[in-house]
Amino acid sequence: MAEEITTETTQEETQTDETLTLTTKELQSRLDAEAEKRVAKVTAKKEAEWKATFEETLQEKLQEQQRLAKLSEKERKEEELTYREKKAIEREQAIALKELRADALDTISTKGIPTSFVDFLVREDAEQTLSAINDFKQQWDAAIAEQLKIGARQTLPPETGNFTGSNANEMKSIREFALKNRKVK
Repeated sequence: MAEEITTETTQEETQTDETLTLTTKELQSRLDAEAEKRVAKVTAKKEAEWKATFEETLQEKLQEQQRLAKLSEKERKEEELTYREKKAIEREQAIALKELRADALDTISTKGIPTSFVDFLVREDAEQTLSAINDFKQQWDAAIAEQLKIGARQTLPPETGNFTGSNANEMKSIREFALKNRKVK
């Protein structure tokens, strides 16, 4: 026997409550259809964004080709050379940054700093990176020391060394308490 599920839907236009009785299979098929509609809508939206991005990139490339076609042979070669130099510099910077990051990672791990902080500490050159690591290490150690102090704080017993509260009459001093509760006698 199919299980029946009752749902209430409200229509804003008629302002009436309507009870709809569906079997489990019918409910599941309606939910699947709604999910498919949502997926299709999102897919269409993303596809439109991708097409727009592609068209924009294509237009930029075509404009660049048209601009280069208008240049003389000598100007075109100069443009290509400038473009290649720019790309080579970008590659060199990327390689230098990777090396700097690797060095910083080694330094951080030897200093006992979590390696997840490496991206925050890498700077433009090795000197600035090392300075940032050392500054961070000092602040890191100070923060840890402060938290340890907070965690280790205890209140001192009163100078008299006597108990207060309900057990005050039973034991007059800490010495008596220690002697009474000693495990090894």
